[in-house]
Parts: sequence; C-alpha cells; structure tokens
Amino acid sequence: MKHLDKQSRRAVHDGAVFTFVLILIVLLACLLGAYPLAEIGDQLTKTFAVAACVMMLVAMRRQERAGASSLNGWDQSIALNGMAMLAHVLQRLWQ
Repeated sequence: MKHLDKQSRRAVHDGAVFTFVLILIVLLACLLGAYPLAEIGDQLTKTFAVAACVMMLVAMRRQERAGASSLNGWDQSIALNGMAMLAHVLQRLWQ
C-alpha cells in the first residue's frame, strides 16, 4: 500500500470497509432469521452484485474515468463483481 497514490489508497480503504459492511449486513440478516443459513452464499452473491451496480452508478456520477492510472469506483465495481462470482462458486461447491 505504500506504493499507491493517495486516491488509490482511499479507493482500497473504502472498498474494504464497504465489503466488510456488506458481509456484516448479510450475516446479521441471517442471524435474525431473514433467510436460512444454507442460503448465505446466494445472499452474498446477490448483495455483491447489487453493490457492484451501485458502485458503477457512483463512478458514473463522479465522472471517473475507467482505466485511469489511479484506482477508483470502476475498480471497486470490478472487485465487487469478482466477489459476487467467488461467493457464487463457493456456494455451488458447498452444496
């Protein structure tokens, strides 16, 4: 992280916090009985996919450039899509 510029460090930090909050919300909803524990992978997949769409909208609203030299909302969106795919694969392997 020392070699990243300030904007990239901020994007990584915000993305990590955002991911932690999303996982916490899904776990809390599971513990409160909103859905069975066996469906947690599906819920994480849906949550990360929706969050990726929201992050794309935020990046468009901020008029950030895709493929810029610094990390930004577009990169966070790509990372969230990757986490959605990983959660989906892990859920399918678990069954």
